Amino acid sequence: MPDANTVGVGVPFFNINTVAGHVEIYKFKGVYGAFYNDMNVNCIRDEMGVVFGLQGVIQPGSIIVQSNVNGNWYIDSLPAGTYTITIDTNSHWQPTCNITQSFTITDPELLTEAPSFGMISSQLCPDPDVSIEMPFIRPGFSDQRVYVQACNDNIATGALTNAYVDIELDNLITVDNASLPYINLGNNIYRFDVGTLNPGTCVKFNISNTISTSAVLGQTLCLEANLFPIEGCTLDSLPAAAPADFTPCSLPWDESSIVVEGKCLGDSIFFAVTNTGVLGNGDMDCFSPVRLYIDGAYIWLDSLQLVGGETFTYGFSADGRTWRLEVDQHPEHPGLSAPNATIELCGDIGNWTPDLVNIFPMDDADPNIDIFCGTVTGSYDPNDKRGLPFGLGNDHLIKPNGQLQYRIRFQNTGTDTAFTVKIIDTIEQDLNIFSVTPGVSSHDYVFRVHGSRVLEWTYNNILLPDSNTNEPESNGFLTFTVNQVKGLSNGTEINNFADIYFDFNSPIRTDTTSHTVDRQIKTAGWTEEKEITDEACDEYGYNGLMYFQTGIYYQIIEGIAIDTLVKLNLSINKIQDLDLNVSQVGNVLTSNDLFASYQWIDCNKGNFPINGETNQSFTANSNRDYAVILTVGSCIDTSDCVNISNVGLKLVNNLTITNIYPNPSKGSFTIELGEDHNNTNFTVKNVLGKTVYTATKNGNKVKIQLNESKGIYFVNIQTEKGEFAIFKLIVE
Repeated sequence: MPDANTVGVGVPFFNINTVAGHVEIYKFKGVYGAFYNDMNVNCIRDEMGVVFGLQGVIQPGSIIVQSNVNGNWYIDSLPAGTYTITIDTNSHWQPTCNITQSFTITDPELLTEAPSFGMISSQLCPDPDVSIEMPFIRPGFSDQRVYVQACNDNIATGALTNAYVDIELDNLITVDNASLPYINLGNNIYRFDVGTLNPGTCVKFNISNTISTSAVLGQTLCLEANLFPIEGCTLDSLPAAAPADFTPCSLPWDESSIVVEGKCLGDSIFFAVTNTGVLGNGDMDCFSPVRLYIDGAYIWLDSLQLVGGETFTYGFSADGRTWRLEVDQHPEHPGLSAPNATIELCGDIGNWTPDLVNIFPMDDADPNIDIFCGTVTGSYDPNDKRGLPFGLGNDHLIKPNGQLQYRIRFQNTGTDTAFTVKIIDTIEQDLNIFSVTPGVSSHDYVFRVHGSRVLEWTYNNILLPDSNTNEPESNGFLTFTVNQVKGLSNGTEINNFADIYFDFNSPIRTDTTSHTVDRQIKTAGWTEEKEITDEACDEYGYNGLMYFQTGIYYQIIEGIAIDTLVKLNLSINKIQDLDLNVSQVGNVLTSNDLFASYQWIDCNKGNFPINGETNQSFTANSNRDYAVILTVGSCIDTSDCVNISNVGLKLVNNLTITNIYPNPSKGSFTIELGEDHNNTNFTVKNVLGKTVYTATKNGNKVKIQLNESKGIYFVNIQTEKGEFAIFKLIVE
């Protein structure tokens, strides 16, 4: 964050007190101005109230100025001439004066007051920003620190009340402790309460971790930080262009919201695409593009249209390469969300190419989300610079209009303690200077933008030990984000490096990061298509790969001149899902499996199928052993044999049933006995043996009302003399 007390470097030479506040003047020469809160909207500084953190650009020279906590800015003297200053209006502060005003320098040796700008907030709105970084990831080491910074930026017009940060860590990272209290939410997600963030305030904390020894050198581990609560006014919307071969959606936002999750399960990769909108109110009105990349190569374009709450899962055979699936939000979805998921190191490690996860951007363009994906390393190169996303290929191709995130690492490799560290980074014209947002850093710093496009971080009294004395504490880092200038043409190169100063020593220059804007980076990686629909029991093999789950799978089969994309629509049933239990009531056998196809067999005749007996229930007409063959898709299995020995026992102890009607019935039926009986028990059971009716009645004619669903039932009758009978009843 910028120093809250100064507009430049040094001690104020004298002060000017005004009704509007405190103006700090450093020298008898130079240029100064102010941004003030113009509550009566008259473009006159006649009220108390200042605006902190707003920027303007002076032309000619493209000189950037930024207001301090008192609303003032100051620069060294300019040559004689006429200049203009234009303010940045990309915030909830709106000008009450012309956004561009002019001023004249008559004598560079004098102090010149430039125009001041009245501002009024359009609404009370926070301006959240969160960043997360893990500068070093070394397997087997403890005290590997994750750094987090949660801010309500200077240009906010309202507080971020009751704020908290949810941190999700890779499963190979184990939390040891943290500098703030936290709640473990499960699944390696932790919540940190950061209180109320007023405009221009930040909370920093770090998490100490241990990296699993199973982490592979070159593997990418990802961390995600989410700052809550989030208000709609904080989200910028920039509709993404639809693919050239896709019809764009022109309808208003349908309140759908897409989430993509990726998992490696065995030898398969699954991407689950979910519409988290509410069923009925959040159904997708349009199809959304779905893109698949393998090792950075664009493979195919698909589309999805989901109702609220619906999930569609793509399944792919894992081959060790890096797979990425992207799905577009509705063009008018609030914010800049770009749902995607990436899976690496799933399958044959021999096919794996390290460091491909960061080729494309993460889904963290909204200010309340930051995703860091870092590479597991052994040794490392200090004093370096990295730009994300890496971009595709040797030219580091990136899409236009996106955000770039830079990290600069520094280490004191000298022979004594460093007292002051300064990093200077001059960014190119192709990056929007007004969008620069300093992020999390290892140490506290003073940040300023000066000159034409110079970013400067100063670490005063950092007391950074040399690497020979204390290697872990000799390191530091900083991060910042910046947006591309909108509409950059194809082939635009964006290069960036930084100079690192340790005390009064000559600067150390980092490596140069490079990106090239390319609007046509997606090129299909196949020339022919083939589709196969099949089903299997437990597993399915194709082209040397095995599949164990129902789903849609894709394979790229490489040929000498032609590559083929094979789409497999597989239904894979599990034989263990078959229920082989059989229930018996009298001489009636019933399979407990409700979803199979049935074939009853005679176990005493070599498991010979019984002609016509293909229903769930089977009535035996002779005393033998019986079983049932169950079939679900390609899965077939047979139950154990069940013995029937009660066929022919129609009368017991002279209990005679003279008439049962109607049968089948709607549930109401009458039983006529041959003679009067007292205290006769009537029990009705379903095919699973569950009692659904019981009563005790007298007489020789009994009416029974059965309020049950359609099916087969068994009526058990027992008199007080011990006589009994069983018969089958069908309810239609």
